[in-house]
Amino acid sequence: GLLILSTFLVSRRRLGWMTFLGLALVLAGGLGNLIDRITREGLVTDFILLQVGPFHTGIFNVADAGILLGIALVVVSQWQERHRVLRRRAPVAAVEG
Repeated sequence: GLLILSTFLVSRRRLGWMTFLGLALVLAGGLGNLIDRITREGLVTDFILLQVGPFHTGIFNVADAGILLGIALVVVSQWQERHRVLRRRAPVAAVEG
């Protein structure tokens, strides 16, 4: 999957900055976890726990945070692009005067 993603990023000429950054973060996070697995006998070191009162996250690492942020950026980017396209296609209401 990481090889396909890196090939996609390198080969795409027209890619919005937010989508590119999001996919690059996913790639970087994936590579970080892969390096952990290779160098730590198949294990990934998770060390971050966020807690506010009784609410807390699962334990994760910086690579996981990069993947999550990257996915969020891609989703927001695609949502913005979809709305841009829909606004262009929407008929302009005639103004009566």
